[in-house]
Amino acid sequence: MGGTIVKLDEYVTNQIRSHTIINSIDQVIKELLQNSLDANATDILIKLDLSSLSIYIQDNGHGISPSDLEKVTLQNHTSKSDHPNNTFGYKGEALFALDAVSKLTIVSKIKEYNAPYKLVSTECGRVAQIFDRNDTSGFFQIGDLEQSGTIVIANLVFNNIPVRKQQILRTPTYKLLESIKVAILESLIKNPRIKLEVLLINHEKYQLDEVVSLNNKYISSSYSTMLFKLFKIKVKYEPVCAKFRDIKITGIIGTKPVITKKHQYVFINNKLFDLSSDDSTFLNNLFGSAGFNAEEGGSITTKTPGKPFYKYPTFLIKVKCLRNQSIWENSMQSNTWDIILKMMERMFQKFLETKGYDVLKRKNWKNTPSPFPSPTEKQKGDNFILNTKVKLGKLHESELNGLVSNHQYAKKKIQPLPIIPSKMLNSPKPTISHCLCHDQEYNFNESLDFTRDHLLPGNYKIINQIDKKFIMMTLKEEQMRVVILDQHASDERIKVEEFYREFVDSLQNNPGLRLQSPLSFELNIHESSLFEQYHENFNTFGINYQIVDGSVITVTHLPLILLNKINSDVHFLKDSLIQHVYDLNDHIKKSKVNLQDWFETSYHLPRIIIELLNSKACRSAIMFGDELTMDDMHRLVDGLSRCRLPFQCAHGRPSIVPLAKIE
Repeated sequence: MGGTIVKLDEYVTNQIRSHTIINSIDQVIKELLQNSLDANATDILIKLDLSSLSIYIQDNGHGISPSDLEKVTLQNHTSKSDHPNNTFGYKGEALFALDAVSKLTIVSKIKEYNAPYKLVSTECGRVAQIFDRNDTSGFFQIGDLEQSGTIVIANLVFNNIPVRKQQILRTPTYKLLESIKVAILESLIKNPRIKLEVLLINHEKYQLDEVVSLNNKYISSSYSTMLFKLFKIKVKYEPVCAKFRDIKITGIIGTKPVITKKHQYVFINNKLFDLSSDDSTFLNNLFGSAGFNAEEGGSITTKTPGKPFYKYPTFLIKVKCLRNQSIWENSMQSNTWDIILKMMERMFQKFLETKGYDVLKRKNWKNTPSPFPSPTEKQKGDNFILNTKVKLGKLHESELNGLVSNHQYAKKKIQPLPIIPSKMLNSPKPTISHCLCHDQEYNFNESLDFTRDHLLPGNYKIINQIDKKFIMMTLKEEQMRVVILDQHASDERIKVEEFYREFVDSLQNNPGLRLQSPLSFELNIHESSLFEQYHENFNTFGINYQIVDGSVITVTHLPLILLNKINSDVHFLKDSLIQHVYDLNDHIKKSKVNLQDWFETSYHLPRIIIELLNSKACRSAIMFGDELTMDDMHRLVDGLSRCRLPFQCAHGRPSIVPLAKIE
């Protein structure tokens, strides 16, 4: 027989409730920082102790009166209910939740009082008492509040939620700091003109380390300064804006690409909007297809046929629209986000044009259905104005009319036409650096349901070599198929798997070779933390380095294949290694690899090594124009049958293409 149903006591319900409101350190800081901003603070100091999960925040806002101080941690008690649209908080839940998961101290002073007051727990409940400064010491010693201000100390956050506490403590410090910086950005997007200092307690050296030092009170380019101070992005930005009906967009775009797309921020009505994967890809393709992402700034001299590193634009976009225009819901009645996306598209195109990039060559448009006029054609209303004095790119409403109507419905009805592989038989002779198989485009509706069994002796018949490029053969099935095998792509696949296997096998004995002259380059604090976190992974691949003075990487060992390519080009090496460290941080690559499985490990190699092995396979493979005997063709098919991925070359192109079925 079950027990009697009873109501949970208040302590338990408060714990459950608080967990739904605050569940991370960055969220705690975000709530406290936004409280300070709502109090019109212009000078804010934050101290962090990540070893005990404790936070100190002090501001020069208007403060809290002693009578209000006694209510400040009560649930659903707020002073902001009269103007919820002009403040971050209005529900009266943040301090209530924080009080339930930490040991909370609040001291505040208003101009009308000569002394600050502290919220104190007594037998009769919470009361405000005059604060004695001698009560505190150490790193969290309460400072002078001068005319007005508030200090909140949250000690031992999540101490009564051990699972959550351990989860946070296991998180690397750099990841916690990165999430805190994003929380700061979200909070300051509404008003960046403040002075903010964030300090991290360093218990080993018994000192406070600077995390963020920002003083935007008197700076005109406040958003670009904020991005640099928070994330150390050394990029020049230019402002842009656009307006269409009730939607206004302002923002900044970096004039040079960076190696991560983490710093692409879109805020709608001051709230961070998460771009979907498709929308992010679409916007990045606008820059990539115009050649923006290939910008090197002239510093890299080493050339490679592949893409050992990827670069992306960085931007901060602020959208202001009517609050009743739903963009947060997937509503068939609202196409607000489609309009915003179209505005951003046109704005980005105009930015690229003014920077000298040719948007006429964008390849992605040939497969992208659109009911709108081509973006590569000049419209009559295309009266884009660039004010060279303030460098403000401004889109007028006439440029957007006809481009945003019924966008949501039209894109669902129109389907792209299939691409016909017209280059298959009529292509120029390839060279070593330019192979036909890397240029062909295939988009067959027929499923290429080949297996390695089709390539076993007795399951196929070679007819002949065609034009010294392809091998025509038949596959024995219920309905016999005629296929052509690309001789270069096939041999390239055989070679690349052989090279992958050899390289992974060599990792068992640490293939790193000492550099005669070590190569050094400087990183920002975040990147340096990443290199420290993933040092073991780099060492697995024969890449060894030392971190000097916290921000300089000195590379001492490289594997032979990379050593031969770098040739002392420190800029190329830096970009290649940073690409891998971001791939690890973004979980694109695994940090722990199984060297007993060469095939799985090959995917998680640094991109630069993958590209160099692919290039080596391409150069050493059978080329178009090479005449093959029947024995050569049989050996090629036999080698392909033993490959793990026999039906694509090292660059992902198909090695076998169907021609016809024989009835």
